[in-house]
Amino acid sequence: MIGIYKITCLINNKTYIGQSGDIEKRFNQYKYGSEAGSNGKHDDETKSKIGESNKIKLKGRKLSEEHINKIKKSLTNNKRRLGTKITEITREKMKSSHKGVKKTLAHSENISKAKKKIIQQYNMENELISEFNCADDAMNCLNVKSSKHIRNCALGYKKSAYGFIWRYKK
Repeated sequence: MIGIYKITCLINNKTYIGQSGDIEKRFNQYKYGSEAGSNGKHDDETKSKIGESNKIKLKGRKLSEEHINKIKKSLTNNKRRLGTKITEITREKMKSSHKGVKKTLAHSENISKAKKKIIQQYNMENELISEFNCADDAMNCLNVKSSKHIRNCALGYKKSAYGFIWRYKK
């Protein structure tokens, strides 16, 4: 049986979620450090992110392999963060990784040209009606507010949008 545990700092509410074969042993390693057979670097990193052991709350429970596989499957299906908070450390890393030279106007236009695809408009009987340079042109022609539905239809996520079938030209 594998155990999933959560360490929460009571001061700043930062949390750390981990996995261990023996939860009680892992809790003791975190609380008492090297006397209980600490993992060293792992615990130091956790304490630097979360806080010292006298200011934390520990929770945990043992899970079966079936339950763990179910959790892993549900986590891999989530493509968005779904309301989780980004820590200050992570924000700093993201901020520093995005710093750099700005793209020139010509470079931005080249990227835009490469991403544009010709989109075809079909009626519900699969007869070609017209072609557009991009989904935004189709949106303007139909006088609708969003091209999102047209793109989703062309990608195969929807069967139709605004009474037409849409496909990218191959």
